[in-house]
Amino acid sequence: MLLTQERLPAIYLLNLNGGKSWRIYKRYVSLFASINNVFDVTYKSGGYEQSRNANFGQAFIDVQRGAPQFGNKHWYGYGRTYFVNLAISF
Repeated sequence: MLLTQERLPAIYLLNLNGGKSWRIYKRYVSLFASINNVFDVTYKSGGYEQSRNANFGQAFIDVQRGAPQFGNKHWYGYGRTYFVNLAISF
């Protein structure tokens, strides 16, 4: 239908996090790491409809064209990302 809100597909992501800390003398050394989106899934995380001044008839013709000139815009989630943190407490 022309005026219905677009529903994005459901997705599942796998994130791994881990860390360890050690007491060395009177200080703490900590190492933490994480991997987000382990399977490197490409997904739409949200979007919006473009604003324009038009009526229903013009919007209908635009959609019938096959590649709407004022179609929805989406943004995508990051692929696989890594993070490592080394901390030394004084």
